Amino acid sequence: MSRSSEDYRIEFSNIAAKALKNISKNDRGLIIELLKAVQADPYDRALTCKLKGAWEGCRRARKGSWRIVYYPPRDNVIYIVYIRQRDEKTYKKS
Repeated sequence: MSRSSEDYRIEFSNIAAKALKNISKNDRGLIIELLKAVQADPYDRALTCKLKGAWEGCRRARKGSWRIVYYPPRDNVIYIVYIRQRDEKTYKKS
């Protein structure tokens, strides 16, 4: 059975919502495009991958230097943990 993007709702952590608000307009467009792709298929192997270690259970989507870490759908909700540009702190839990 195929699911459509209307089947999934996206919710943001406070950190992710704040990050999205503070991203430049150009980069925000990239992030929104990526969020729509994740919403359409949160398990797309070409776009996302499972995370290991401290982030086990989460998935990561990337576009350019941007990363979105999220929990796969539960009760049709994709929970965005954070949105960040890739650097040495990207996958370190605080």
